[in-house]
Parts: sequence; structure tokens; C-alpha cells
Amino acid sequence: MNKATEALVFPGMFPGAKLMLPEFSIGSSRFDFMIVDSAGLRHLVEVKSCSLVEHGVAMFPDAPSLRASRHLGELARLAGQGYQCHVLFMIAHGHSQRLVPNIHTDPAFAVALSLAADFIDIRAAEIRLDERGRATLARDEVPVDLSYSSLAGQTSPQNQEGQALAPGLSDTSRHQYGGLAGGFRKEPGVRTGKGHTLHR
Repeated sequence: MNKATEALVFPGMFPGAKLMLPEFSIGSSRFDFMIVDSAGLRHLVEVKSCSLVEHGVAMFPDAPSLRASRHLGELARLAGQGYQCHVLFMIAHGHSQRLVPNIHTDPAFAVALSLAADFIDIRAAEIRLDERGRATLARDEVPVDLSYSSLAGQTSPQNQEGQALAPGLSDTSRHQYGGLAGGFRKEPGVRTGKGHTLHR
């Protein structure tokens, strides 16, 4: 999926990029891509593959994912350290009208994603595969709907020991990094890849 993302989505997302490094590590964290754009800004991109689509609604994840929640916390922290941070959901099939966090399968991730919207760019795109497995870009932007995330809980997700699953999204971090996240602001409703909100 990362190769398809690099070939099909990144040319429009980062036109004229100066550098594109896959599997980029910072300390103990590793992200799918680090990209230096045409203006010299550094971007961290985490790609999430989404294959669950029902009635035109793509849902992520299809199983509980502690790793995905932790990635959001790490990106939120790094957004305060000079990086532009992104989560890109790649919908693998289906004619999707929107993507939502799967609050039934992983409510902790749904809460973490809603909190992360204060700090990072959240977007989705859709590809289609032909009978030979070749990928084409179906839509470069699918709206991301966070309006149901509040149903999963009102506080930062906790594990059984009471420790935050996504420590970068704690109340302290929200205060510390809130003004440094590159302009990605949390708003209710349906978010598009460019940080806009589509109100229903």
C-alpha cells in the first residue's frame, strides 16, 4: 500500500518534493514516510490501509489497534517539534462516501483520532485494483467524519493500568502543542484532506 500511496497520492499532495524517505525513524518511533516539500518543510506521514467498507462508509480499524493509537500520540508530540504531521487513510476498495473511525471495534482509537485533529492533518484517499492487481487512484480526497467520535468517550483513552494509550494527546500535551501544530485545528463535522469541514 505504501508504494501505491507514493506513486498515486504523493505527487498531488507534495508537488515538487525535494526528498522522500520511507520507513523514517525518530528515536524509538518509525513512520512510513518523511518528506521535505518544495518549500523545505518537513512532513511525517503515517499511512493506514482501510479495507472495511459498508454501505459507502469506510471504517478504520477493522480490529483493535493499540499501535495505531500510539502513532497518533507520537505524531501529535512531533507536531510541536517542527514537523508537519499527517495520517493518510488509504481505502483499498469500494465506492466510499466518507471514512469514519470504527467506534465499535476500537473506541480508544476513535477518541485518539478526534483529539489528534487538533495537531495533525487527517485525510483519506481511495484506490481501486484491477483484475491484475494494478492500482489506480479513484479519489484523491474522501471526507473524514469525526462527528461520531464523542460517542466513544470524552477523555483520553486509558488501558487497564490507567496509563494513556496515546500520551502525546494528554491534556498537558494539548496545552503545550496546541499553538504549534501547523494550523491543523479541530472542528466538529466532516473533515476533508485540506483541513476543511463539511457541515451536514
